[in-house]
Amino acid sequence: KKNLSLKIILCLIFFAIISLISIFNAQKISHDIIGNIFLKQIIYYFIGIIVLLFSYYKKDLIIKYHYLGYLTFIFLLIILLIFGVSINGSRCWL
Repeated sequence: KKNLSLKIILCLIFFAIISLISIFNAQKISHDIIGNIFLKQIIYYFIGIIVLLFSYYKKDLIIKYHYLGYLTFIFLLIILLIFGVSINGSRCWL
């Protein structure tokens, strides 16, 4: 079993901190437009950490069901094409 590289983890933490600082400072300047993206970004980082740990410890489960995940995301992209709203030339869920 391979270990998680400490260098990669430290780089991820460093970039996460830099991005959170940038979002926090941008939020102070234009609070009306951005909303509470800072809190959302922290939640997304925690979800990413959970997915990273899950993928590290449950590789056999991911390999076994990778086709199901692939088909699910293809289905979601098709649904986006059908029901998505076009905003500035790109499709969005909202």
